[in-house]
Amino acid sequence: MNKKTVVSVMAVAMLFAVSLFFVGGTYARYTGTFEGKTQADIAKWAIKVGGQESETFTPSFTYVENQYVADNKLAPNRSMTADIDIDLTGTEVAVDVLAKIDLSQLTAKIGDSQITATATIGGQDATSGDGLLIELPEKAAFTSENGKKTLKITITWDNQEDAQNASDTNIGKTIENLQIPVTLTVQQHIVSE
Repeated sequence: MNKKTVVSVMAVAMLFAVSLFFVGGTYARYTGTFEGKTQADIAKWAIKVGGQESETFTPSFTYVENQYVADNKLAPNRSMTADIDIDLTGTEVAVDVLAKIDLSQLTAKIGDSQITATATIGGQDATSGDGLLIELPEKAAFTSENGKKTLKITITWDNQEDAQNASDTNIGKTIENLQIPVTLTVQQHIVSE
C-alpha cells in the first residue's frame, strides 16, 4: 500500500469513529421511570400499670402478719408488701421493667434504723441496672395469657437487735408515717449494636 492510501484509510476510520460518537446518542431506546411508596408497620405499645394507662399509681400495701404489732402498722421486724399488676397485652416489643424505691429521703427521719426494699417479678430483681427484661414471646404480641406480670414490692423494717433500739424507739415516738417514693419505669428493651 502506498502512503496516500494509508493516510486516506486512517482519515476515513477517524471520521467514522467521530461520527459514531455523535450519532450514538441519537439512537432510540425504551425507558421507564417507576415510583413507589413503601409502608412500615409500627410495633404497638400498650402498657397498663395497676389497670391504668396513666403515669401515676398508688401501691396498696398489706402487712405481713405479726401478732405482736397492731394491724396495718410498720414496726421493727415487720414487712409490708404490694402487688402491682403490669399488663403488656398487645405490646409488640420486649420490655425492661425497672422499679426504684427511694429510701434516701428516709435517712434524716429514721437515723440508724434499717428499712430495706425489694421489687421482684417472678422472684427476679427489678431494681438494678436497666431493670428486668421481659422477652417478647415468639416474636409476637403479648397476649392476655403471657402479658400479665406482677411486680411485688416488699418493704421491711429490719430488726437490728439492740444496736438500733434508741433510733427505732425515737421513730415510734416522733413519726406517724413515712413517705416512700416508688418509681416504676417500663421501657422498650433496646440492645446497642
